[in-house]
Amino acid sequence: MAQLVVGVNSFISLEEANNIIGDNYISTSDTAVWWSGLSDTDKAVCLISATNIINSEQWFWIGKRVDENQSLVFPRLDVKNNKEYDINDTFKLGIIKLMINNNETSIDEYAKLISAGVTSYKIKDCSVSFDVGTLANKKLGGFNKVGIPDDIFRTYFINYSHLDL
Repeated sequence: MAQLVVGVNSFISLEEANNIIGDNYISTSDTAVWWSGLSDTDKAVCLISATNIINSEQWFWIGKRVDENQSLVFPRLDVKNNKEYDINDTFKLGIIKLMINNNETSIDEYAKLISAGVTSYKIKDCSVSFDVGTLANKKLGGFNKVGIPDDIFRTYFINYSHLDL
C-alpha cells in the first residue's frame, strides 16, 4: 500500500488534491468521475507518481534544494538572487494536471491509433476524426526537454525553471 507523506514523497495531500479537483472540475466531468472512483490508495499512487516526475533530477529547476537532505526538490534557493522558491497553488494544480495526463487512458488509446497512422474511423453510423495536431501536442511528441507535455510545463512550471523553451 502506498503511503503518501507530504514533503517526503508528495507535494500534495489527498485532501488538497480532492479540493483542487473539486474546485477545478465539475462533478460530472470525466476527470472528477475518474478521481472519485479511485480508492485513497490509488489516489496516493497517482500523486506520488506525478511528484516523482517533478522530483526527477533531469529537471532543471532554478537554484538548489534549501536543505540538501530534503526528499523533494522544493523548496529551492536561488543563491545568486537570494530568492526562495516554494510551490504555490498554481504549481499544485500543475501536479494535478500532470497526474491526470499520465492517467488518461482514452487519450492514450487515441494516441496509439494516431501513431499507427489512423486519422479517422467509422463504425456503423458513428465516425471519429482526430485533430492530430492537438493530440500530438499532448501525447505524441509535444514534450519539452524535461519530459513534461509542453502545455502543462509552460502553464504551471515554467516560472520555477531556467529552461528557455
